[in-house]
Amino acid sequence: MTNPDAPRPVAPRLFGAVVLAWFLVGLVGFLAQSSVADEGPARPDVSPLEISKAIDRLIDQRLEEEETRPAPRSDDSEFLRRVYLDLVGTVPTVQEVKAFLADNANDKRQQKIEELLASEAFAEHWGVVWFKATTGISPAARLGRGGEGARYIRGKTGEMYLTWLQDQIAEERPYDEIVHDIITADGRTDENGAAGVLARWSENTNNLASATSKVFLGTRIQCAQCHDHIYEEDWKQTDFQGMAAFFATTRFERVPEYREVRTLQRLQEERRKAQRQGAADIGK
Repeated sequence: MTNPDAPRPVAPRLFGAVVLAWFLVGLVGFLAQSSVADEGPARPDVSPLEISKAIDRLIDQRLEEEETRPAPRSDDSEFLRRVYLDLVGTVPTVQEVKAFLADNANDKRQQKIEELLASEAFAEHWGVVWFKATTGISPAARLGRGGEGARYIRGKTGEMYLTWLQDQIAEERPYDEIVHDIITADGRTDENGAAGVLARWSENTNNLASATSKVFLGTRIQCAQCHDHIYEEDWKQTDFQGMAAFFATTRFERVPEYREVRTLQRLQEERRKAQRQGAADIGK
């Protein structure tokens, strides 16, 4: 039986550190915006070391608040597996493991992180991560799944949005700029990939407000849609209405090409169903 008062070992995941680092870079830029709108945001030159130290301070502060003892430093093999899964979504190959374990450089962990961050696999993997986070569905999900509005992020729209996300990550664009482009997107979804999120939630403005708050603000406000939030006293129904009002002037149009695509897809599905049924009848 474990002692409930004993310090709990914690191993903070690199996943959280990467997301936090991305957020901090955008936050620093946002806080340092110029007072002259035409000049745009003034971004200070923040070094990776400064970001790392800021993350460490936040982690140490939280551990102290929770009276939690951090887990011991991982060994090289544990580190390599974790950093690969966190940054590129796969485990390292046997050859990569052998090469890393045989490397005696003091900074080989930092070098490996930089190598993976600069790889195409990093942008590809994190594009998928953010696609799922912002739409609630996987790019590989079957047609028809995902609930209300999911059909509008299928096909070319989904491909454009995923490619756009991966391009932003590969170009190392600040987080706040990416979010700004998503929330204020304009134009056709087959021309502007950033419009994919608005298309996904275009069926219902309230759903768009809920998704935006959950993904980008880390706050679930949908419970305040019909009444004051039950579990969060600070969130009232008027707060939700104010959030939804932000998108009140957003307009969505279904262009004919998409209606034709959906019709063609439906016809193809019906044809395949009839063929399968015919084959089953023959086999009887």
